[in-house]
Amino acid sequence: MTISVNAFAVSKPLNPIYKTGKTLRVVQASFASVNGTTASGDIFVLASGLPATARIVRVMTPKGTPAVTGMSDVDLGFYATGTNKVIDKDAVADGLTFASAITSNLDLVGKNISSFDQTKNIAALCGLTAESIPAQGFDLCATLNASPTASGTIEFDIYIEQE
Repeated sequence: MTISVNAFAVSKPLNPIYKTGKTLRVVQASFASVNGTTASGDIFVLASGLPATARIVRVMTPKGTPAVTGMSDVDLGFYATGTNKVIDKDAVADGLTFASAITSNLDLVGKNISSFDQTKNIAALCGLTAESIPAQGFDLCATLNASPTASGTIEFDIYIEQE
């Protein structure tokens, strides 16, 4: 008989989320594309004031998403709270497309990032040292890299582990 242990518990043995569980903070967020006014380079703040030790556990599309023509390159990543200074605009997901409808609840964390490590907190994901962490914290943002040509609203449930 073989007994296998949760691989995450092996990599982070002191974190109770991988053994007994812990309470996660959930932020509900949305952003709307408005045909003619939403453009490439626009930034939507989804969660604000996150500490460097927080970990993004899940970014879910709880109701799926509508098809928003032209919304074909969206990144999820971090900016310094209150300054719009980019820290790592695609640390959580890279090149998401909402040009076609998503018909199910989908987790976007790590999407299109082959080296993504979901056990890392924000500071580690962004490769920051203690002296380079913004004092005011981090905003999790969606950055549009293509101009949508249709209107639509994308909704998220963001699950955050805080130590």
